[in-house]
Amino acid sequence: MMKQPTQENLKNFKSQFDSGLEKNYYYATEALGPHFRSQLLNDVLNEYFCLQYDETTNTGKFKELQVSIRFWSRKEQQIVTNHLETLFLGSATGDILMKYLMEAITNAELPLSNVSIRWTKRKQESL
Repeated sequence: MMKQPTQENLKNFKSQFDSGLEKNYYYATEALGPHFRSQLLNDVLNEYFCLQYDETTNTGKFKELQVSIRFWSRKEQQIVTNHLETLFLGSATGDILMKYLMEAITNAELPLSNVSIRWTKRKQESL
């Protein structure tokens, strides 16, 4: 016959699975993050894609650029949008945003020829 677990045994059992904040951060950034990024980049490698971005000021009062990628996933057979990279900015002029968007593409080793770009008419005329 199995014994009824005591409160002390339950605490000991639970403590074996508790992780501190630092350990959870490590799992997310160093263990799981690279795995999911690799899967994402393998999926998008030969596809046309577009970048979406949001420039904001975070809780630490620093400007950051959140870059997402949107593409047709042959694996999932649908359009998917995933976080690609977070970049930290000093300021956010148009030229600076473009520089950091190019950095995100370069860091991901994605071909520029696959970027789907829509320019405004004024921007097209200036090129």
